[in-house]
Amino acid sequence: MAQTTTAMAFKDAYISWSTAGGSTTFIGNDASGETNSLTLSGFERNHGTAFTADGDTPVIKAGKRNEGTISINALYESGVAGFVSKAQTAYEAGSAMYIRWAPAGATAANIGYTSSVGIVKNFTYPTGEVGGGEPIAISIDVVCATITQAALT
Repeated sequence: MAQTTTAMAFKDAYISWSTAGGSTTFIGNDASGETNSLTLSGFERNHGTAFTADGDTPVIKAGKRNEGTISINALYESGVAGFVSKAQTAYEAGSAMYIRWAPAGATAANIGYTSSVGIVKNFTYPTGEVGGGEPIAISIDVVCATITQAALT
């Protein structure tokens, strides 16, 4: 197979949030201007193995999937009612948060990924080095059960 010429960079990604779920609740909740990175961990599928007397390799069967974590680094803005503020509120209240992102941007028909209902399991409050001048980054971890893929509408 020939090498791809259409690989994408995450530089134009669209990242959004909702506290209510449903496709229309993400409208107006664009966090792309606040977010610095989005990574995933977890979501592994459990499996079981067993050996038999006949054979040298195991029998492997698929189990259920584990939850996973969506980790987002966002830039802190004091007094702004954006993603960081809403994530902090959801963290402190233990309330729902959904995350949606599209690597190619927010254009309709681009492929997007949406979390199932999740909770903010980690929120780092603002800290930093006083002499460096770097923007304050907040780490936000949202744990959820699944992620679905669909075209943006």
